[in-house]
Amino acid sequence: MKSHRLYRLRYARENQGPQVSEANTLSNKSKSSDFFREHGNLKQVTRQDGKNIVEDIIDSIFDKEAGKYVASSSRCSIVTGFEGSEHMDKRLKQWHDTLRDRARVQAKIHQRIGRRPEQMLLNQSGTLDQRNKGNITRIIDYADRLNPTRLVSQQYGVLPAHSDAKQCVFVPEVQQTVPLPERSGVADLEITGLSNATNQEIFGLENARKGKTSWINSEELEKSLNLKYMDIDRVVEFFPDMRKLEVIASNQNLIREPQSDIDLVAVKSLYSVSSITETNSPAEDQKPPVKVPLEPKVVSVGLRVNDREFIKDHCDTLFPSARFEYHFECTPFERQFKQVMRLENIGQNILFCEWLLADPSMHYCRRCFFFERNQFRLYPGDVHIINVMYRPNEVLLTRQFWKLRIFPHIFCNRRNGLMLLLVGKCVAPPEYLWKINKQLDLVIDKSLKARTVSLTQLHAELAPLIKPHEQLHPYERTLDEREQFNIQNVGYHCERFDDIEALRALYNEVKMPREPAWDMRLDTIKRFIIRLPEPNRRMMYFQILLNILPTLHCTRDQQSPMHCEHSNERERSCFIYVRGCIGNGIDEWEDLMMGIEESCFKTEIHRFCTLKDDTPNPPCLKKLKDENPAVYVHRVMQGKKYYRDALYMHTYTQLCDIAENVASVIESTQYV
Repeated sequence: MKSHRLYRLRYARENQGPQVSEANTLSNKSKSSDFFREHGNLKQVTRQDGKNIVEDIIDSIFDKEAGKYVASSSRCSIVTGFEGSEHMDKRLKQWHDTLRDRARVQAKIHQRIGRRPEQMLLNQSGTLDQRNKGNITRIIDYADRLNPTRLVSQQYGVLPAHSDAKQCVFVPEVQQTVPLPERSGVADLEITGLSNATNQEIFGLENARKGKTSWINSEELEKSLNLKYMDIDRVVEFFPDMRKLEVIASNQNLIREPQSDIDLVAVKSLYSVSSITETNSPAEDQKPPVKVPLEPKVVSVGLRVNDREFIKDHCDTLFPSARFEYHFECTPFERQFKQVMRLENIGQNILFCEWLLADPSMHYCRRCFFFERNQFRLYPGDVHIINVMYRPNEVLLTRQFWKLRIFPHIFCNRRNGLMLLLVGKCVAPPEYLWKINKQLDLVIDKSLKARTVSLTQLHAELAPLIKPHEQLHPYERTLDEREQFNIQNVGYHCERFDDIEALRALYNEVKMPREPAWDMRLDTIKRFIIRLPEPNRRMMYFQILLNILPTLHCTRDQQSPMHCEHSNERERSCFIYVRGCIGNGIDEWEDLMMGIEESCFKTEIHRFCTLKDDTPNPPCLKKLKDENPAVYVHRVMQGKKYYRDALYMHTYTQLCDIAENVASVIESTQYV
């Protein structure tokens, strides 16, 4: 009825002649305001104005059905939207390139052949004829080729053997290659087709309902198939119906009549009682009796949620409510699907379900979770699947708390129900983290470079004050006996080989005949002297050792130069440097104070000359202000707080610098 009215209105409008509508004309100035300003009242709406509005609405409806669309000038283009972000995510750039290539190909096809994408031959149902015809023709061809009579009577050609005298080669006979189906006797057929859902999606609902084409429904084809039925049955035992090879969804969304479905009971809730024969053998009588499952009690209101049953009659033994929690984690603009609930009505009554937001404070302003939130009904035996898609737009943590209200009430309390907590965690993509880390690395590298430069300059300033240690380049050489003795005996220094020979002779006298040679250690000689049993010999050999050792002791000149003794020259140098640091610091402080005083005085003089000073002053300052303004300004400046604070801060900084310089001078002159 609605389409007939639209056509009647359009036909009547076309018979009246062309009408120009100004309803959609953009104007920066309102005509009604001008009319009211001139005449003092609003313009009356005539019957023709209402007719123009209706005609514009009808034109927009017909243009929409015809596929006409006029893009708005205020709409942002795809290129503008992706320019700033396509380098951040390769998926966005790939999608942008796909849209651009698709638009280019469609424009090129439309320019060449003048057809829009919906008018292409690929989307027409007539293209199915050749495919269906090819399937049947291929089956008939294999049936003819694999006929046993034809296979027996089939003769294949053979090239006879011959010899080539010029090349001195004997060529054997060559038989004709037999195809694989004839050799194996089995045909490997591939049957192609589209399911019913795919046909509706590609060719539309009307073209998909047409069914088979006229060629398939022809009588000649049916006669040919009946004649070759035996051969076809030998090749193909079963020809599938491609339209029915698909997974059909549950009938939960179908429209039903409530009167015919109220008393239905789910097939899964029924139990069949197995029949038992009355005559049993003696061996079977000894076995324990088989428990026959009784028919369960009919449930009036019941619901199964994820293999968990909730029955209204047994609410005292269950929890007052059930809570399901699911966590999602992905990057921005990425989609993640999860099946959160499977609802099955195991009762006899119809269940009415409705989603409500349990905690509005937990609902984020931007929607990240998408699932079917409309009211739905569960008939007895129906199954309803709830899938949730998580698609965040920015990096954040989102929580949503939903409650499924069910009528009739299954739980003990009407306020209770099925609680669904959705927690979504959106993490930053690797490309974004790489860019952020790159920017942070630039800042860190710059700061480290500046710190390294300052530290290097500090080390360069301190380098002249530090005396580098003498580095001896090691090389392989054989040590003489004196160097070995000096290394083995700390505190002793041997310069003559005669002392080494005297100690070796003493060792040979006190050691046993089979003991090893001397190891250049004085402790070894002392230990061997102590173990002698005769006291006279021990005293004699100790006296010989004591006579040799005085020449081996280190003198004061051979000790380390870092000896602690009083040096007048070092103290004099330290006093001179400290006095110079203090004097230079005082001179710098005086120059700094003079500069601060001069700059503040210029500012106060300028303010005194440009601004009127109405501050009440004592008589002495008032007289000084009239006679000598410069002295007056200088005296007033010395009493102001900002001037005193500046003097204090710069004085404190200068004193700290002087103290640091004095400490550095004292430490640097310690070893002069």
